[in-house]
Amino acid sequence: MNHTDEQYRDIPTILGLRSPAAWMVVVFVLAGYLVLAFRHVGHLPNPWAMVIAFLGITLGGFLIIRIEEDPLPMRAALALAGISPAISLLFATQLIPGELARNSTWFISAATFLICFTAIRGRIVVAWASMLAVSLIIAGWGFLHGLSLSFGFWKMVFPVNLLILATILSVTMRPVAQKIFALQEETLHRKAQQASVLAVLEERDQQLRKLDELVKPMLERIAQDSPLSDDERRECLLLEGQLRDSLRARSLAIPVVQDATRFARDRGIDVVLLDDGGLSGVDSTTAKTVFSTLADALSSARGGSVIARILPPGRPLVATILGSDTDTISRTSIDQNGSVVTDIEATG
Repeated sequence: MNHTDEQYRDIPTILGLRSPAAWMVVVFVLAGYLVLAFRHVGHLPNPWAMVIAFLGITLGGFLIIRIEEDPLPMRAALALAGISPAISLLFATQLIPGELARNSTWFISAATFLICFTAIRGRIVVAWASMLAVSLIIAGWGFLHGLSLSFGFWKMVFPVNLLILATILSVTMRPVAQKIFALQEETLHRKAQQASVLAVLEERDQQLRKLDELVKPMLERIAQDSPLSDDERRECLLLEGQLRDSLRARSLAIPVVQDATRFARDRGIDVVLLDDGGLSGVDSTTAKTVFSTLADALSSARGGSVIARILPPGRPLVATILGSDTDTISRTSIDQNGSVVTDIEATG
């Protein structure tokens, strides 16, 4: 389904009434009625009646497609249902006995087309009222011109049967449509759950691979009988800090920050990274500013400690960085727009 169809879950969606193909069908149907109208226009004392009738049918056809609500709004349904009796009454004032037999009643087919789609679009009572009005007009025309009541019956029996089918279609399709869309929703939900599970599994596998690459060599070294050297002990402390960062500050687990953190700890600086999830709601430019600012703060630190925290979502500030040594305390804040403000205070 395309984006437009996903906004609606109703009969017009199932029938494709909102698709470009539906507009093409309406155009072709109207073109057919236009040919019939011109073919029999000579039977009318006033050709303008044909023009008015065709304009009414055209309006009705486009109302069926253009109105998105389902069922049709009552005003639109009444307007649509009023077109068929109106054009029937218009032709009844123009036709004379004998012309009906020569197939001048193409307007009955057009009226039936509008009435049936009124029923399909959920206004069954209005559609039947419109069909009753058309039937009375045709039967009344026959009666006024000396024809029997059976004339109206035989002229309207086929349109009425079509409306019965349209009514059955409208009544039966709505529960089916609800089941179809419920199944579709369930399928989409199940696929989303499967995708979520796969994403979690993929993330777990990726973390396991990283963990294996990171600590496996040192674990193998520890498993040996010989004692660790001072450099190896320092490497263990660096690995422990990196593992702690990956748990407490996952959004900061990128190479530029990890490298700067490792080098800072190797110089004896106490580094603490905390992540409360605020980077999830900012754009990439602000996130890059946070990463680069933190990396610079770690690289420029010569002693003491560096504490960096990603704040919770919704705060004016995204991150804060507190650096301290024997001489100064620096406080750096980064807001949602990526603006960086640093305050330095002397401690001596």
